[in-house]
Amino acid sequence: KVSVAYVLSEETWWPTKWIPTMKLRGAIGESGKAPGAFAAVRTWNPTAGDVAQPGVSVAQIGNPNLGPEITRESEVGFDMSVLKDRLTFEVTGYAAHVQRALIGVVTPPSEGFSIAQQENVGTLDNKGLEIGLNAGIIRTAKVDWSARVSLTSLASNTGFVGGAPISTGLESYVTQGYPVASYFGYKVTNPTAFANPVIAANQYLGSAYPTHLMSASTSIEFWRNLTFSVVAEAQAGAMLTNYVGFQNAKRFVWQPCYAAQAALRSAAAGDATALNSVDANDRARCSLDGAVQNADFFFSRTDFVKVRSISLAYRIPQRYLRGGARTASISVAVRNPFKWTKYDGVDPESSDQADAGSGLGRREYYQLPPYTTFLTTVRMTF
Repeated sequence: KVSVAYVLSEETWWPTKWIPTMKLRGAIGESGKAPGAFAAVRTWNPTAGDVAQPGVSVAQIGNPNLGPEITRESEVGFDMSVLKDRLTFEVTGYAAHVQRALIGVVTPPSEGFSIAQQENVGTLDNKGLEIGLNAGIIRTAKVDWSARVSLTSLASNTGFVGGAPISTGLESYVTQGYPVASYFGYKVTNPTAFANPVIAANQYLGSAYPTHLMSASTSIEFWRNLTFSVVAEAQAGAMLTNYVGFQNAKRFVWQPCYAAQAALRSAAAGDATALNSVDANDRARCSLDGAVQNADFFFSRTDFVKVRSISLAYRIPQRYLRGGARTASISVAVRNPFKWTKYDGVDPESSDQADAGSGLGRREYYQLPPYTTFLTTVRMTF
């Protein structure tokens, strides 16, 4: 790695009265990533056969020709402060090019291998922009209020990987010209029309991972003893399969499909107006015909805003301590108290990667959502 920085604010001509700090920076570097420890060899899983006789089944194929992936990354950015250092900015843009990328490739079940095999599949490109903002809103002897906001924009693109899409499990693929990893499958092309669904195969459904991230936090300290803090996060740009909805809609026990399925039954019984208010998307997702219904119709965006934690902490003044205690504090906190999302499953961050093979694909399938947790903590030192 080679990096360079230029602190403009140290120059005599720089207007430090208005911009106390300004630093330009850049770097370029290259690194390698080795394959998994046993990725080159064939592996086996223990299993039990008839009358509990021990046996083994083939797990990983093994690839003795594996080599390391090589990543070359460059970045540029700047750090700046204004308002007597009360407001600081950190901006970084980066681009990374990966050669001989290591990806866990899922083989067809008919080949008899249950674990994804690492392969050097080709080239990948990643680029992004990161922005951080720190603010000292109030700084007095009695009140210290600070806040931080960070924004990240990510974009990945698959370069040449041999032409054919590479399966990474759970209908996710590494496909030339698309993000890593991307979902492909059946799609209703007229979702909002009040008509029978028009379904196209092998359609791009979206990225498995978010493309935009935001985090925000604030902390207010009163009289250097009482501190109130809040941490929040937002993500956007990813897709996820609500497999719980799919399985329960098939069993006619998914509440969002109750009205549509009742209308479909009425239409099947001869009521020509029953489907007038049921759009093509719900006619496909809630179909009474198992040959029409498909898990692909349950992909939806996972954009969300969550409050990760809210806490209140009190540092007990020294004059109240007894029994040799040097410091003492008490805090109360709640984790995951609030969530805002249009995702129609249980939680937009669910990830049933156990079935994905490579770990790149994900779906929601009977996972518990993050708990809302209440904590009270007392700390003392002697």
